[in-house]
Amino acid sequence: MPSSPRLHLARLTGELKETTDKLAATERELRQALAEGDQLKSSVTNWAAAVAARDERLKQAANQLKTLAAERNHAVKQFNELAERHNQLVKEWNDLQARLADKASPQSATNR
Repeated sequence: MPSSPRLHLARLTGELKETTDKLAATERELRQALAEGDQLKSSVTNWAAAVAARDERLKQAANQLKTLAAERNHAVKQFNELAERHNQLVKEWNDLQARLADKASPQSATNR
């Protein structure tokens, strides 16, 4: 049985409405995907900026640590030099005390 022009038109109208609805849904999905893409780009940009800021802080901290280590090494060197000088003075003092004790002892007085 041949289809009537009215049935054919009704079928085409239904297909057109279905296609229009699918197109509208696809356009909504596209807009949503584009918005999500923009949000991801923004997130990546923010993340990259945060990483750059972190790297800069790490660089500054490394420089501070380097400076502190150099200052500590200098202080340790000064302390060691002071300790050596102290030990030398103690040795000289002990030697002097021994010489004085030796001169003051009664035995050394009889040996003169």
